[in-house]
Amino acid sequence: MTSIPEASELNDPGEKQELLEELGHRKASSQFFTEICEEAISQLAFERTGHKIHGTKAKDNSSAFAGIFNASSEASKITLDISDTWAENSSFAGAGVFDNFDFKNVQDRQPSYSND
Repeated sequence: MTSIPEASELNDPGEKQELLEELGHRKASSQFFTEICEEAISQLAFERTGHKIHGTKAKDNSSAFAGIFNASSEASKITLDISDTWAENSSFAGAGVFDNFDFKNVQDRQPSYSND
C-alpha cells in the first residue's frame, strides 16, 4: 500500500487525480470489507442464538405469543427451550417459531362462548 502525500505536496493536477483515485479505491475496499464483516457477524450471531421461553400465559379471553415471528428460513437453526406455556378461559397461548404469522388475525379474534 502506498503512502498518501500531504495536500501541500501536490502540485501537479495529475497527482491530485491519482490521489483521488487511490482514496476512492481505499474507500471502496473499506466499505466492501465492512459489509463482509457485518454479514459474517450477523450470521454467526444468528446461528449461535438460543432462546429460552418460559411462562407464556394467557387467561380470560386473551392471547399470548412468545418466540420468533415471520423469520427467514434460517430460523430452523435456532435453538429454543420452551416451558410453562398455558392458556385458560377461552384464551390462546403459543411459543415457538411462527412462519407467515398475521398479527391482525389475532387482534380480530373474537372469543366464542357456548351456552351448553
